[in-house]
Amino acid sequence: MLQALLWDLRFGSRTFIKAPGFTIFAVLTLALGIGAFTGMFSVVNGVLLRPLPFKDPDGLVLIKETIPRISPEPAWIPAPDVIDFEQRTSVFDGVGGFVDTQMNLTGTGSPSRIDLARLTWNTFPILGIPPLLGRTFNESEDHPGSYVAVLSYTCWQQRFGGSPDVLSQTIELDRAPYSIVGVMPPGFTMPLETAYPTPPELWVPMGFTDTERAAHGSLFIYGAVARLKPGITLSQAQADAASVMPYITELYPSTVRSRLQTASAVVPLAKDTYRSLRDPMYILLAAVGFILLIAIANIANLMLARGSDRQKELAIRIALGAASRRLVAQLLTESVLLAMIGGVVGVALAYFSTKVLLSELPSSLAHLKATSLDVRVLLLAIAAAVFSGLLFGAAPAFFALRTNLSSNLKEGGRSGSFGKQHQRLRALFVIVQVALALMLLVGSGLLIRSFQQVMAVKGGFRPEHVSVGSVFLSTAGYAHSQQVQNFWTELLARASQIPGAQSAALSTDVPLVGGWQRMITPEGYNPPPGAGLNPGLFTVVQGDYFQTMGIPLIEGRLFSPEDSINGSQAAIISESLAARYFAGEDPVGRRLKSMSQQKEASWLNIVGVVGDVKQLELEEVSIPHVYAAMTADQIPLLQRIGGVSAKLSIRTGGDPTAIAPALQSAVWSLDRQLPVTNLMTMDQVVASSTAPRRFTMILVISFAGAALLLASIGLYGVIAYSVTQRSHEIGIRVALGARRTDILRIVLGWGMALTLVGMTVGMVGAIALTKLIANVLFGVRALDAITFASVAIVLGSVALIACYIPARRAAKVDPIIALRAE
Repeated sequence: MLQALLWDLRFGSRTFIKAPGFTIFAVLTLALGIGAFTGMFSVVNGVLLRPLPFKDPDGLVLIKETIPRISPEPAWIPAPDVIDFEQRTSVFDGVGGFVDTQMNLTGTGSPSRIDLARLTWNTFPILGIPPLLGRTFNESEDHPGSYVAVLSYTCWQQRFGGSPDVLSQTIELDRAPYSIVGVMPPGFTMPLETAYPTPPELWVPMGFTDTERAAHGSLFIYGAVARLKPGITLSQAQADAASVMPYITELYPSTVRSRLQTASAVVPLAKDTYRSLRDPMYILLAAVGFILLIAIANIANLMLARGSDRQKELAIRIALGAASRRLVAQLLTESVLLAMIGGVVGVALAYFSTKVLLSELPSSLAHLKATSLDVRVLLLAIAAAVFSGLLFGAAPAFFALRTNLSSNLKEGGRSGSFGKQHQRLRALFVIVQVALALMLLVGSGLLIRSFQQVMAVKGGFRPEHVSVGSVFLSTAGYAHSQQVQNFWTELLARASQIPGAQSAALSTDVPLVGGWQRMITPEGYNPPPGAGLNPGLFTVVQGDYFQTMGIPLIEGRLFSPEDSINGSQAAIISESLAARYFAGEDPVGRRLKSMSQQKEASWLNIVGVVGDVKQLELEEVSIPHVYAAMTADQIPLLQRIGGVSAKLSIRTGGDPTAIAPALQSAVWSLDRQLPVTNLMTMDQVVASSTAPRRFTMILVISFAGAALLLASIGLYGVIAYSVTQRSHEIGIRVALGARRTDILRIVLGWGMALTLVGMTVGMVGAIALTKLIANVLFGVRALDAITFASVAIVLGSVALIACYIPARRAAKVDPIIALRAE
């Protein structure tokens, strides 16, 4: 068997060398299909399928909490709940806490702000990954004022050059010296998903502060990871965690307890991680699967055509005594060899294209950059190549067994005549290609229409000519509210004097970047029985915020400098909040407060109403919004975890990027240790907000374009080969008086008939499959008539061109030459 296999491989190699045009086209077609499928699978594998980088990851779970009156989705939990789950559950081998954050790094050149995470001391043992160098935290170090740090492998390599004496060094974070005690191995990261663009560069002890320990029912931003004890099921863990919830909620303030009604939720870490990416990534994987199938159908058509031309060779082999199974083995070996060559080229294509693709990822998808072609991906590429080879080699092998010895051994017999079954099978392959291409085109068309709808949404602000950057004041340098207030006031004054600046403002957030959510309590509002909570966005601002962002005033007035200086507790509400809680009434002069402001003195006085702003995403429904003036009383509410952060926004009359150096200089003129981070224009913020949707759309469009190209080539190939095979028939028709238009109509009619059948099948498939992407569409129905009609016109036009070229050649057939050739 081995000898026969080697002989078939040698023979197949020679036949491919003798037909370089066929070989190159087939290899490139397969490389496109296998390469696209391999590259996309490498991303899916790296993010969704690869085991998490921890010991026994199947035993790891997250303890979350749900607030049904807000959302059914499990959410992060308050800091005290992490402690209670650790102390009061019995089914876990430890419960660790984590929270992602940022700190100012100084002492290593220009100040910068780095992404990191705070972990409780037992999180590393729970995850089960020992450090590469040094050690991790111990229990005695997990308290406020413990300044030790564990570096990630990437941080060690990039910031310290992989120096082996890194454990003797210190770094300065938020003005405090941290001793480096360990370095984690490559691939380790925690948390796996963060609110920041990059994974944590390092880890510091959680060290819960007194404020955090007392935040019962507040700040749902902490993660709790636990390891199940041997033999414990997920349902048992869920029951144990649920038994702790009455104790936890009893510690909530009474007003919070009655409104939140939280419940525990224990979810596997592997299932919870990147759950928001699962549907889009599987949709993309299915899309490239379609491309692979189209490529297979294309090569199957080529192999059938080639097999038709090799009938005489196969007939001679059979006449000389070759067994049918040996012919089948030879043909399948050739097909698999061709597919393996295409697979090798495809893997190389996947490697380089994936590198380029990952380099263009938007920051919100930065965690995909860890994708690589590992053993699992390579095995899948081999399997895809073998599967492809067997699939497109099966049809030629089947027809090889049905070779007619008598007709094919005749010297004058016409070659390439397997009969109607052969022609029908090739037509079937074309129908499959057209159907799959149409399904991909419909999907990409819907995504294009959806993206257009998103970009047409008005954000409620004017992003042009606005720059924004973040400034963080740590409690180490700005412990008192008055210090913070003085710094912001002076910074605003200097920013306003930057040449070209028209207005400047400070705020806790800006449009499209999220913000603080709090429960809003309008004075005198009585919610109906069974109503949900009143969540709203809460932004604290200072300076000319609304003028800078271009948010229109609808009623009342904007903030004045006196509102911040005199602590007037002024508030401005959004139009949707006014319509919801003050319908038919004048909200100006009324009062409201948030859940975190329970004292009588914390009532906010409404002085104005402004337009709604898209705060999270353009496609979201506008959330009721409260803006409060930045006063000394507001600062402690913001100064929760290590300090207080604010966005500095400046509107200019020209290019907003030109003031970036001046903005940094304005900050350094007050404090040389403060960096301005995330410095960008609001136009870039808008682009960043839509980047994931745009990225997915571009990928699907690329896949659909490849599918359309392959399908049109396949259709052209079938029609062209049919013209060649029917040249005798066409010659007779012309000799008997058929006009060129008649020949053109016959050939075009057959090609377009195949196209219409394929498009009909594709429409049915598209109607079924578009329901799977309905949840990622915005402003467009899954059965959008405009999209389906546009795709049908585009595909029909391309098919018409693909059919017209060989049809035109058929119409020019010289009957004398055609009949002499036969």
